[in-house]
Amino acid sequence: MTRHAGSILVVDDDEIDREILEKRLSLHSFEVVEAVDGPEALGLVASRPFDLVLLDIMMPGMSGLEVLAEIRKTHTPLDLPVIVLIAGGEATDIVAALELGASDYIVKPPEFAVALARIRTQISAKRAEEWRLRARDELARSNRELEQFAYVASHDLQEPLRMVISYLQLLERRYAGQLDSSARDFIGFAVDGAARMQQLIRDLLEFSRVGTRQQPPVATDSGQLLDAALANLAVTVREKEAVVTRDRLPTIRVDPLQITQLFQNLIGNAIKFQKAGKPEVHVGVTERAREFEFAVRDNGIGIDPSHFDRVFAIFQRLHTRAEYPGTGMGLSICKKIVERHGGRIWVESEPGVGSCFRFTLPKAEPVEEESWLGEPAEGPTRGLY
Repeated sequence: MTRHAGSILVVDDDEIDREILEKRLSLHSFEVVEAVDGPEALGLVASRPFDLVLLDIMMPGMSGLEVLAEIRKTHTPLDLPVIVLIAGGEATDIVAALELGASDYIVKPPEFAVALARIRTQISAKRAEEWRLRARDELARSNRELEQFAYVASHDLQEPLRMVISYLQLLERRYAGQLDSSARDFIGFAVDGAARMQQLIRDLLEFSRVGTRQQPPVATDSGQLLDAALANLAVTVREKEAVVTRDRLPTIRVDPLQITQLFQNLIGNAIKFQKAGKPEVHVGVTERAREFEFAVRDNGIGIDPSHFDRVFAIFQRLHTRAEYPGTGMGLSICKKIVERHGGRIWVESEPGVGSCFRFTLPKAEPVEEESWLGEPAEGPTRGLY
């Protein structure tokens, strides 16, 4: 059975014109349905799907332009393309039809080769949009299922791991006098391995929550979000004697908890991946036409350019756990947060000099000249900022 090239509704009060179109289009494998007036056409559009409507604008009673206006109340041009048939090609008729949402026009009597090309173009565009929407919906569904699976799996694995660690520690305490050094080492290795797995699960859970626990964006002073991140890092800042400075930061429309986590992860990494000496971190911002570009710059160990693509991948580590602890999830979470807000994130770095992680957040609405500037930033942050 031959698959038809598309279903077309031909709306024309002229029986001869309808028959000519029906015969010629059928030769090219189109399914053709005919309507003699506007009300019949609207009834057919409401009752079944079509790939395209060929609509004569000059009809008694309900005009083609009126029919087009009714169709556009329920169907977009990509949802249901409408090509109007215009006798003589009057410019005023063409303009009126296009302003009402016509997808294209054909002058009557039509040059069939041209008409066929226009029909195929509109149906191809409609099917491409349908495919894009299906792919988008399928990807969104797949992502939701994956995030839900990661959340459930991570949450349900926590309790068994806690039990393993607890019983291993209980075994070590209760039978400490009966265990030789090798047995104690074995227990220590098991506890350490379970603890690392527990941290991996926590990070995976955090990664999944970026998509599953979204809050609606609200206008927020990003300087306050940075303050919250630094409060969470207070112990680390004090122990490492880190110096954190900042520019004046703008008000942005974001999920406050996620942007706080973004600052915390980037600054925490800047402090952790350090050579000898005190960590120095600067948080800057540049206003662009449609976005703010933030930068978190440090004086740390830096990253080789060949590893730039790897640093944002999930569970990717550039160093051993003995050198720098962690699971390799922090920057993956940062990337997911930034992309969820419609921005981009990347790194600029030179080994032995330091790194600069940059990310953008779109402006939600026009910002007046310098209206985003907060209070002047105070001096550098040291210790307990």
